[in-house]
Amino acid sequence: MTTFLDIGLLESFNPAFSFLFVWVAVFAILEYTKLFTENKGIHAFLALLLAIMTLLSGKLVSLISLMAPIFVVGMIFLMFLFLIYKMFGVEEKWFQEAITGRSAAYYWVILVSIVILIGSVAYVFGPNLLAFTQGGATTGNETDVGRNIGATIFHPKVLGFIFIMAIAIFTIMQLASDIKKKS
Repeated sequence: MTTFLDIGLLESFNPAFSFLFVWVAVFAILEYTKLFTENKGIHAFLALLLAIMTLLSGKLVSLISLMAPIFVVGMIFLMFLFLIYKMFGVEEKWFQEAITGRSAAYYWVILVSIVILIGSVAYVFGPNLLAFTQGGATTGNETDVGRNIGATIFHPKVLGFIFIMAIAIFTIMQLASDIKKKS
């Protein structure tokens, strides 16, 4: 049954939305960083090329279509959270320091963004990685190098090591920033 809130028709526009998102995001990043040149035409052309290349990959369009709504909901949540803080008298300087500085809020936003990225990549590309992660252990004598590398990278001990190293890196960054603040 069709309702007023049925947005199934918008799903056919996913490639167009992904194209516009990549074009605008890459153009904005190039304009902000002045990476290659200060010419807006070159920035627009490079952004257009990357947006067209995005359209050629159906998996990338699926990834953007999966991640974008989650980030939009997160931004709306943060906007309401800042509105509540502002309502109770928190100054705008605190928001600026929380967003641009190396505060705990900054790291939480980065951590949540990384979790969303990893979850979306696992959802979109996960079925293709099953050949590497399933099928038993490899003996090392097989001729399929990709399967051996995939089995090594996705081994639970290797993934655990990467996770522990990531925690260690963030811990050292926090401790080093605390030492700089004290001196």
